[in-house]
Amino acid sequence: MNVNQDSVMYSQYRMRMGIRAALFAAMICVSAFVVIPIGPVPLTMQSLMVQFAALLLPAPYGIMSILLYLGLGALGFPVFSQGRGGLAHFAGPTGGYLLGFLIANILLQLRRSIWVRSRITLMMALGLHTAILLGLGHVFMVLVAGVGSQKAIVISTGLIVPSLIKIGIGTAVLDWLILKRRFRS
Repeated sequence: MNVNQDSVMYSQYRMRMGIRAALFAAMICVSAFVVIPIGPVPLTMQSLMVQFAALLLPAPYGIMSILLYLGLGALGFPVFSQGRGGLAHFAGPTGGYLLGFLIANILLQLRRSIWVRSRITLMMALGLHTAILLGLGHVFMVLVAGVGSQKAIVISTGLIVPSLIKIGIGTAVLDWLILKRRFRS
C-alpha cells in the first residue's frame, strides 16, 4: 500500500467510527424513553447504552457519542429521561448522573483494552461505571440540587438493585458482542 491508500483507509475508518458514535448517541436518546419512574431520579436504560458506547467504541468515539447526547440535551432537544431537555437538567436532581455519563465513559475509555478481556473484567468495568454514576448522582443531589441527605440516600439506595440487574444484562450482552467477536470496533 502507498501513502495515499493508507490515508483513504484511515479517513474511511474515521467516518465509520463517527457514524457509529452518532448511532450510539441516538441509542442513548431512545433509551431515555425506557423509564421506570421511581422518584425525582427515574430509572432508565441510558446508563446501559452509555456503558455500551464506552466499551464498544474506541477512544475518542465513545466519548464523542456522550458529548453529542449531552449537547443535544443541553440545546433543549427532548433526549433526557422522560423526554426532557435543556440546561436546567444539569443543575437538577439528574445533573450528577448526566455528568457521570461523561466522566465514567472517559475513565472506561482510557483503559478500554483492559476491560474487554474477559467476562469478569467486563463486569468490573460496568460495576465501576455504575459506582461512578451512583456516587456522582448522590453527591450532586445533595450539594447542587438541594435534595435532602436522607431523601438522597433513599433514592440512591433504590437504584442499587436495578443497577445490579443492568450490570448483569450488560455483561451478558457485551460478552456476546465483544468476547464472542460479534462486534468489531
